[in-house]
Amino acid sequence: MQTERVPQYIVEELGRHRSPEDIILIICQKTGMKWPEAERLVMQVKAEHQPEIARKQNGVYRWMTIICLLLGPIGTLGAIVLTLQGHIIFLVRFSAAPVGIPLNPVLFLVGISMSLVGITGLIKGSVKRLKPTKTANKKESTTPSPSQRDLAQADQRDGSTSG
Repeated sequence: MQTERVPQYIVEELGRHRSPEDIILIICQKTGMKWPEAERLVMQVKAEHQPEIARKQNGVYRWMTIICLLLGPIGTLGAIVLTLQGHIIFLVRFSAAPVGIPLNPVLFLVGISMSLVGITGLIKGSVKRLKPTKTANKKESTTPSPSQRDLAQADQRDGSTSG
């Protein structure tokens, strides 16, 4: 594993909800780095790239927002149109005495709720993207960190033994 790719690999794997211990183990195996060094590197990258990792982990929330924004209004409008046309959806429960439960109000309320959840998710997602990150103002350091030097040494060591 190349030294330059290790931080990006850590960000990608943390973005996929992979366990930090699994990531540390793979880094140790691929680079020959000792466990405490790899653990420090993973924690450092996790702290430095938290907004990017969070963005990668939010894919599920983005899809839930989209689904709610699509299905919420459909359910609400469907309930309104069906009710105005005189159609009432019944859930019939056969017990001792058959009971018919009208579902139009339920469909209407679920549609409204889904719409509100979708709008809330859209607003929260937009606000998160618009917030400036703490790392945006940091200057890039040209001096490699100790962990980057260790990875470079491990790559050189691996290159000389495997080549």
